[in-house]
Amino acid sequence: DQGVAPVPVASLRSHGDLPGRGDSNTLEVMWFPLLVLAALGAEPPAFEPLRSTEDCAFSASAPDEHGYPILKAECSWPEVSPAQLDTVLRHWERHREVWSMVADSTVLEERADGARVRHLHVAPLMDDREVVLRMWVEDEPTGHSYRWTVADEQPPTAEGNEPVLRDDGCYTVLRQGDGVLVFVCAAPDLAGG
Repeated sequence: DQGVAPVPVASLRSHGDLPGRGDSNTLEVMWFPLLVLAALGAEPPAFEPLRSTEDCAFSASAPDEHGYPILKAECSWPEVSPAQLDTVLRHWERHREVWSMVADSTVLEERADGARVRHLHVAPLMDDREVVLRMWVEDEPTGHSYRWTVADEQPPTAEGNEPVLRDDGCYTVLRQGDGVLVFVCAAPDLAGG
């Protein structure tokens, strides 16, 4: 928390300073399809623009060998500080407060190298999805990357929930003047298990 007072998520959301429910040009838009590859390991793909807003540019690659496109967004928010985003992104259990499709975000275990976090994703026109993610933070020169991937060990899902086979991602938050530059990329499992 680095001596910065946490900012109430609802307050930020209501003032439009933080991505959240009902804010059509921020991370809420990115959340369903945009969850970032922690590491590509191969030559980065070419991206085709999808759409742009005043704050963000969205793009996607062609599907990979498994049929997954890599989706990315780049957003510039001059009125949001890295500390404000840190109060939400670093605290895994708070994700359900911000993103409407995350119905549950429960920390199962904290470790030196990150945390194991259970997510329940709900959205119209799809079965509820359940996954245990490994989540961690990496330092960047002027900020942090908040990363996740499907954990190696997956408990059985609750009855009626679909398992998630792939959910790799990250938000990279970098200081840009008094605000932030946020990069989001993803190769999500859109079809479920």
